[in-house]
Amino acid sequence: MSLKAKVNSIDAIESFRTHLCIFNDKAEQILNEAQSEVIRTRSWITSSQHPYWRSQIRQRSVRLEEARNVLFSARLSGLKGSTAVEERKVRQAEMQLNEAQEKLRMVSKWGKSFDGEAQTCIAKLGRLSSLLDLDTPRAIIQLSEMIKSLQAYAATKYFVEENNVKEDVNEHEIER
Repeated sequence: MSLKAKVNSIDAIESFRTHLCIFNDKAEQILNEAQSEVIRTRSWITSSQHPYWRSQIRQRSVRLEEARNVLFSARLSGLKGSTAVEERKVRQAEMQLNEAQEKLRMVSKWGKSFDGEAQTCIAKLGRLSSLLDLDTPRAIIQLSEMIKSLQAYAATKYFVEENNVKEDVNEHEIER
């Protein structure tokens, strides 16, 4: 059994270590952005959309009531021959109110289902975060130690003599 190590390229290990550091930095940045996006989306649903559609329901209810009052007045006055325009405005106001009520129902549904989906996503992101925070730095340290050890081995007399013998053999083969 040989006690020799076959060291071909320490540079390849150094390059891999460098790329792993770059990957770790970029992945942490993307992970933080993803977590922030989940929080922003949740806030948008609960703090922005829910109050907005409640406000729209109030406003559209007022418009519907106004349209109904105009229609009622037109029917009572009897001065106008047709109330078709007023009836169309009432139907339009009813559709707009129904739309706002449906939007509020959907936003409420999204808020409930988003929490479950977000928790699943956050759990997965947490596992990835743990990997990036713990395992990747350990791997980078181990690669650094490996590089130091291989550089120290490459500087030894035994390694230098072995490479010189190989160079002599290669030069001899070229001369033939």
